[in-house]
Amino acid sequence: MLEILKTATEVLVGLVGLSILVFVHELGHLIAAKLLKLKVETFSLGYGKKLIGFKWGETTYQISWFPFGGFCKMQGEHLFAKAVEENLDKMPDDEEHYYNAPAWKRIIVSLAGPVANAILALLFITGLYLVGFNEYSSANRIVLASEFAAGQAAGPTYPANKAGLATGDLITAINGKEIRNFLEIRKAIVPHPKDELLLTVIRRNETLKLEITPELDTENSIGFIGIMEWKEPVIEKLGPKTEGLNPWLKQGDRIISLGGKPVEHVIAFLHMFKEKPSELPMVVERNGQQVTGSFAMSYYKKKTPLIDLEYKTGVYRSPSCSFFEAFSYGIEECGSIVSGIFKFFSLIPQKINLSRAVGGPIKTTVIIGLATGESVTKGFDYAVVQFIHYVAALSMTLGIMNLLPLPMLDGGYVILFAAEWIRRKSWRPRFLFRFQMIGIGIFAIILVFILFSDVSFLINLITGGSL
Repeated sequence: MLEILKTATEVLVGLVGLSILVFVHELGHLIAAKLLKLKVETFSLGYGKKLIGFKWGETTYQISWFPFGGFCKMQGEHLFAKAVEENLDKMPDDEEHYYNAPAWKRIIVSLAGPVANAILALLFITGLYLVGFNEYSSANRIVLASEFAAGQAAGPTYPANKAGLATGDLITAINGKEIRNFLEIRKAIVPHPKDELLLTVIRRNETLKLEITPELDTENSIGFIGIMEWKEPVIEKLGPKTEGLNPWLKQGDRIISLGGKPVEHVIAFLHMFKEKPSELPMVVERNGQQVTGSFAMSYYKKKTPLIDLEYKTGVYRSPSCSFFEAFSYGIEECGSIVSGIFKFFSLIPQKINLSRAVGGPIKTTVIIGLATGESVTKGFDYAVVQFIHYVAALSMTLGIMNLLPLPMLDGGYVILFAAEWIRRKSWRPRFLFRFQMIGIGIFAIILVFILFSDVSFLINLITGGSL
């Protein structure tokens, strides 16, 4: 029952996040139209039939039955349908008709939605840095993935091996920017496949400068170098399965050895179960004393070890900021998101897995909900921070994607209206109708692909696959 309630809450939170993105986008269109004296017929929070609402001026403001997302309907759209039906050469002479407004005004209204999404992202990130927030991560010490790779041949091909990195190294800077923890390493590596980076590394009190070029993970469309986080094997929380089989273990225990072999980090600890032992002798350190016991194990379908342990992570506080410093962090993060989107498009010819890289409303809802739900274990304030971070990143992405010059997207209408402005002549209603039909066709194809991606994502999630 609790699990069902948790899932329902995560879905609800995800829907709220998705709704914020769409609502702010449509709000941008509304504000621009009002400032330019263009009439808006309906502004709705949600879709479907009107639930409640009121009329202010010429605009009806309403909440619809499905209160997620929204739309902004310009006045005079019925006249456009009439012009198409009667095959008129131009729109009816009605000054209130949206398509009779000057082209430059329609361009601004079209751009206002993506701009609103960008402003939301900037405000959210600036606000986070201004207030301050905690991040949870292991330290900046690394483990080479090649040392625990399933195939021996895979190891030496990793960029980390080629660059000369070693297990136990501390990465203290990337391209001159200070690195405090593994989360910051991930943020610096993931967006930069094929880009050369300069690492500052400390190894046994010696400082090294190493050049490395992340490879492209075509399955996830991210950069990787073949390292994992060095997580100290200190038990933060025991799950019901492990605690039931090993009641002698306590929170705060530091695993010293397993099966007579020393345990330096969590990766090494988990690797010791590749032979699927049912029980191994274990030594832990508790309050300065060594405690010996027997660690019992169970396996899912006799293959995957069921170890529901959580390990202690460090807490890193964001730097204290003035408003202008927080604003600069916001600009920097938004810029990173934009550059990441363009990087993604440049990688498409390299046969990346688009079904994993691209997602629609289902995937967006699940990602926001899961990220927020999983963060609750570290405190409500951290869950709020994660929610805001994800909504900000997705808002920026939605804004940029809507600027693509495709029919039905804001970018497509900007190109259409700009061409009309240049030629100083309105498009025939029938041409606009065909433009919209082409857009609907393209959108339908994209929608099928996105739905396939979303369903595949859900199946992968339900069956225990990685995100």
